[in-house]
Amino acid sequence: MQKELKALESNATWELTTLPAVRALLAAAIHKNWFIEKLDINNAFLYGDLHEEVYIYFLIYLHQSTQFMALLIYVDDILLTGNDKSLLQAIKQQLDQQFSIKDLGSLHYYLSMEIFQNSKGLVMSQRKYALDLLQCADVLNHKPSTIPLDPLKNLNLTDGDPLPDPSLYRKLFSKLIYLTITIPDLSFATQALS
Repeated sequence: MQKELKALESNATWELTTLPAVRALLAAAIHKNWFIEKLDINNAFLYGDLHEEVYIYFLIYLHQSTQFMALLIYVDDILLTGNDKSLLQAIKQQLDQQFSIKDLGSLHYYLSMEIFQNSKGLVMSQRKYALDLLQCADVLNHKPSTIPLDPLKNLNLTDGDPLPDPSLYRKLFSKLIYLTITIPDLSFATQALS
């Protein structure tokens, strides 16, 4: 096992990544029938000074011979996948020694996305996130619409009254953008409102 850990230290590749990489990594893991696990770093913000809000994704992967392992990190949330259970276990032990991690087992929830895995594949859902967004916007009890925004409606800066609290609009809007990850049908309305 020490050999694998040494290889990880010397051959690991670090890349800046985005949410499409999460989907791509999960798709590859399902296709290849890899193990998919979730880890959390305990007290992540105690390991360094954070002078501003910086949220960066990193993808670390190791591929040698028949072994493959990928580690996707977003702040303190870690997605770990690979084809060798003993290598994944060794990585978890090394991370725990360095950072004190919480092993959450098989992946069920990652970055506000619920992950459901079955024999046919994997489904990502943001149901809870969407319900929280509706509650935050105070529209949970409103009647739903099949067309959330009239595509023929032209919006401009001079229509309507200024909002009393634009920060609430910005907060809701950024949450709406994040919701388009699993509900791309909202993309037109989101772009029009931007």
